Parts: sequence; structure tokens; C-alpha cells
Amino acid sequence: QESFVATNMEFPQLEPVCNDPPILLAKDFLTPEDCQGLVDAIEASGLLKPSEVKGSYGEGADVAGADGSQLRTSSSLFLEDDRIQAIPEVKAIYDRFIAQLRELFPMTDRQWASIRCNTQVARYYPGEYFRPHWDAFPEDYLGKVGAQRMVTVLLYLNEVGVGGGTYFPQLDIRCLPEIGKALIFYPSDKSLESDLRTQHEAEDAVDEKWVTQIWLEFPTTSAAMAAVKLNTR
Repeated sequence: QESFVATNMEFPQLEPVCNDPPILLAKDFLTPEDCQGLVDAIEASGLLKPSEVKGSYGEGADVAGADGSQLRTSSSLFLEDDRIQAIPEVKAIYDRFIAQLRELFPMTDRQWASIRCNTQVARYYPGEYFRPHWDAFPEDYLGKVGAQRMVTVLLYLNEVGVGGGTYFPQLDIRCLPEIGKALIFYPSDKSLESDLRTQHEAEDAVDEKWVTQIWLEFPTTSAAMAAVKLNTR
């Protein structure tokens, strides 16, 4: 764990799924009421659009995977979008989510101010998926985005009876959706090097599935990250 972002292992209901690489689960990260409130507000906003990918895969919503099929087929939006932050219910839930993150990852205010939080809500209709991929940016892409993803927190927003698991093929680990549960892993270490073992996929949804994923992005250089405007629309 020393090679990765410092984590509060005393966080409530936090338990390890894998030690190397570290993968953690935290039940009740958000209340069912907050999860449902977020789903309802996002669905009512009308702002969901086809999910995009970036990095070594290409950029856009129609990027093909290794087998030639579409890599990602969900719909999503960023919670940092000013149109979403203007919805009082969403802003309140977002603030509670960030407060939980700050308890889980104990950093100073200055350290938190130096990183970028990308928070995305995604909806998977039956049959939709996100094929195996890595969250960390490849080395040749870091200069473009000015930062590396060092933490992923994937929060399940609804109960899913069948399908829609998160699967790590290189580790043979599968996490099944459960409302309010957070899956935490580390796409890269403190040296900014990708941990290829964290390759994962959103398996085909059978029941409709909603998730929030937040990436904590640490600057490759402060100037490089400051020069990049996060596109939340």
C-alpha cells in the first residue's frame, strides 16, 4: 500500500478484496436515499449522453475495442458540469460524496486543491457494457491531460439483480453491484506508472445499472494540469 495514495484503513466498513494490487470495498459509502436521489436528478436532467473513452484507445463515443465492437456503450455525464452543480439536490449529494472521499484519503487542504476530481455518473441499459480497459493514462498521453489517475472509486447507485458486475480479468475478481457500495482501486502508483493488473470491465448489464465513478487525478506537473480545462460537457 505504501506505493499508492495513502488510504485510511480505519474507514467504516472498509475491507480488502485483494492485497496486491490493493482493491477495497466499502459498504454504505452513500446512503440509499442519496444514491436514489442522484439517479432521479440525473435522469430528470436530460443531460446524459453516450459515454466516451480517451487515451490509447482513441477518443470519442464510437471507439472500437480489440474485437472490433464498440468499447463502451453506456450513457454518462460529469457531476462537475456547472449545469448539474446548479441542481441543489445534486450539489448536496456531491458534497457528501466528496466529504467521504476526504475521510478515506486523508490529505491536507493544499494537497486536495492540487489534484483534480473527475466524477462521472453512468447508466447502463440492459445489454450495455464497458469492455476491458485501464483507467490510468498511458505515458504518452500524460502530457495532454497534465495528470495521472491514481485512484478510482466506483460507487453503485442501485440494486441490480442480475448482470453488470465489475470484473478484473487478470485477477479473476468480480464485484457485484449493491446500492451504496464503493469499489476502490489504484490504477497507477506514486511514480505515475500504470498498474496493468487493474484492467477491468463493466460486464453486460441484464438489469439497468447506475454507477458513479470518481478518478483522483494527480498532476504530472502543476503547470501542465492547470493548462488543461476539464471538458465536462
